[in-house]
Amino acid sequence: MMKRFITTVITLFIALVCTISQAEEKPSYEVLFKFLGNDPSGNFFNAEITLTNSSAKEINDWKLCLDFVRPFEIDKKSAEKVELTKVIGEYCEIKGLCPIASKESLTFSIVGKWFIKKYTDTPSIYFLVIDGKNIKSVAGSTDLGGYQPPKYESNLQPIDNSFQNPIRLIPAPSDVQKTNGTLDFAKVKQIVDSTKTEDVKKTVKDFLKNYKKLINKSFAIRNKKDNKNEFISITNNKELSKDSYILKITKNGAEIQSNSKGGYLYGLISLFKLASAYDNNIPCMNITDAPRFAYRGSLLDVARNFKSVSEVKDYLRMMALYKLNVFHWHLTDDEGWRIQINKYPNLTNIGAWRGYNELIPPFNGSSYKKTGGFYTQKDIENIIRFANDLNITIIPEIDIPGHARALIVSFNNYKNGENPLVEKDDKSDYTTPQNFHDDALNPGLKSTYEILDGIFSEVLPLFAVQKELKMPYSNYVHIGSDEVPSGAWLGSPSCKEIMKEKKLEKTQELQHYFVTKVKDIVAKYGYNVAGWEEVVGGGEFPSKDILVMSWQGEEAGFKAAEKGFPVIMAPAQYLYFDLSYSNDVKEPGYYWAGYVNPKTIYSYEPIPTSSSDNIKKNIVGVEGCLWGDSLVKPRVVNADILPANFIASPVQYMAFPKMTAFSEVAWTSAANRRWHNFVTNYIYEQKILNEFDIKYRKASIE
Repeated sequence: MMKRFITTVITLFIALVCTISQAEEKPSYEVLFKFLGNDPSGNFFNAEITLTNSSAKEINDWKLCLDFVRPFEIDKKSAEKVELTKVIGEYCEIKGLCPIASKESLTFSIVGKWFIKKYTDTPSIYFLVIDGKNIKSVAGSTDLGGYQPPKYESNLQPIDNSFQNPIRLIPAPSDVQKTNGTLDFAKVKQIVDSTKTEDVKKTVKDFLKNYKKLINKSFAIRNKKDNKNEFISITNNKELSKDSYILKITKNGAEIQSNSKGGYLYGLISLFKLASAYDNNIPCMNITDAPRFAYRGSLLDVARNFKSVSEVKDYLRMMALYKLNVFHWHLTDDEGWRIQINKYPNLTNIGAWRGYNELIPPFNGSSYKKTGGFYTQKDIENIIRFANDLNITIIPEIDIPGHARALIVSFNNYKNGENPLVEKDDKSDYTTPQNFHDDALNPGLKSTYEILDGIFSEVLPLFAVQKELKMPYSNYVHIGSDEVPSGAWLGSPSCKEIMKEKKLEKTQELQHYFVTKVKDIVAKYGYNVAGWEEVVGGGEFPSKDILVMSWQGEEAGFKAAEKGFPVIMAPAQYLYFDLSYSNDVKEPGYYWAGYVNPKTIYSYEPIPTSSSDNIKKNIVGVEGCLWGDSLVKPRVVNADILPANFIASPVQYMAFPKMTAFSEVAWTSAANRRWHNFVTNYIYEQKILNEFDIKYRKASIE
């Protein structure tokens, strides 16, 4: 009895302590961001920020820290109240010039660059630093003042609105011939592998292991039928090309023919998706299916907001479900470095973490507390194996020479208090689109290439297993090469010396010099270079082995293809998944290239019918990109305003059903794509998304 009494008292005490702790955590300070209006020119906006001190004490020495995607200045009329003292990318510090008494407020005005159209355009985090050391949480709210977005022009290309009688399968297959009868798939309980090869057996096992939520029952794998049940037959057809398959469904079972790992996997996926869509009563049919593009990719940015190993695997699993086969892994950027390099441990000791007391401040919605993460080399190997089992090649991206701030600051005090990536006398003056002034590696320093060689000497061997498996595009490493401002390097003595020696005049020409040297470094390890469209700028390359990704639009991709480079089309206006679905103020995401929804994506035609032979030959694929700037929960302070599924999983909300629509751009021939067919089939696809517990956007896709 006494023991029970003591246990009860302890439980009540713990509950009381937790209650007190929670009460203490309630912020004693509040910020209201009040939007006042956009200038008609679209070049600036006006807003007020009100800081309220609800604590019992006056605050004197204070600064307000915030993460704000819009650059801004303090309005002159508020210059006696506050001062903007620090700006690093999105991170800003505002120093108070006067005290705020207990229960009183201070309001000041700002003038911001560009415009405010959504809640996600407003500050995403706030915190106070008092007396230079005491960090205090701040409760924030936003008032858009009844702002209503203007109508917007759609990025839609002409779209085929005709309707054919489709089968319930996304992406739509190449050819379908319906036959008589129905297969009762509930009776199918065995898979007969007549190929009797270990590779095919492993593919079947990998499918059964990774898609349990789609399968929903147990299957026996045999080398021959036991005559008791209907069965799935796996056979070899040497005439079929890579990733293609034939699926024959009869009253007695199904047969999958292929000659490749991808083909067998996709045949199984198609069969089980049909079983889900038809509630196990599948119409008999013959499907002959093959991909339109060899490269069917998706980018996931884990540099700006880190995603766990399990989150990455979930993304890969869904990619394979939609027959995508290249995962572009954006591992580094200004805001974070996510891959372990044993030779340079500070890349993850420093570069993987953000916070007020870290060298990298809070960005992209992260808090003042230490936030971040990285992948160990064992994690990388684990994810590579998982992806390869799903017929997915991983192309790692080490983003250089721009977007390299996390890399650069990780070498602060590297040796003798010096940073080997920074030239002391470099007076270059530039601003990136993300408002950084110090994120470009210096092409004139010998140490730049020595450090990059050390990095690639560890990164590339991790991915070498993919080349051994002859995975497509496994010989590429992506080096970014995008968004280096024109002023970068022009104030660097070492760069001036090289430019004089090589007779170079512009930043772009110096980047060509840099890319050429990096190309030689990765070649030592048996790799070729991939990069964004700027990677082939500034000069000519003797060989056309650089994989070019066109992102700002289509024109750069067409030009590179005309020159003979292999090209991946990823124009932001159609294939950037992180762009907002619509102009609704509560809809998260950016919109600098327009609004991107499933219909926008579906309308995109990578190779116009009027294209030259070179363009038709050299555009080898497409890529849907999910950038990480806004992939944090919550991105805005008052999170209850945003859609619930976005709060639950920003990645899944922004990716689905965009990836669903993208799958037909990547896989299905232009002649077989019909928007109304897709809309009809999407009704059944939602069941599968629900089975996998995907937090997709549930609004109409029309």
